[in-house]
Amino acid sequence: MGEHTWLPVTREGYWQVAMDDLLIGGTSMGECGAKGCAAIVDTGTSLLAGPSKAGRVMRTNTPPSLNLFLLLLFHFLLLLILPLLLLLLFLFLLILILVLSRLLLLLLLPLLLLGASS
Repeated sequence: MGEHTWLPVTREGYWQVAMDDLLIGGTSMGECGAKGCAAIVDTGTSLLAGPSKAGRVMRTNTPPSLNLFLLLLFHFLLLLILPLLLLLLFLFLLILILVLSRLLLLLLLPLLLLGASS
């Protein structure tokens, strides 16, 4: 594990702290200016948010192996879930057909009984 840096919270409830600059790979993103800016650091979220320029740099600097891993993981999970989704769709259609046939029988039964009695 790396070193921890403690910062005072500038806005409670959001884990907001003051930030002088944003560096990615040692390169300044130039988003904060001379006055600095605010950042929200929340370890309880899986989302990364930030200025659009920083987002472009992070996407560009993401290792291709990580992108490939995430793509393969997505396809693997899709292959696991797809048969289950198809089964659920089949069961839904089967129940729908049974319900509709029952309703059709209930609607046609009086007509058939009237035709048989005359």
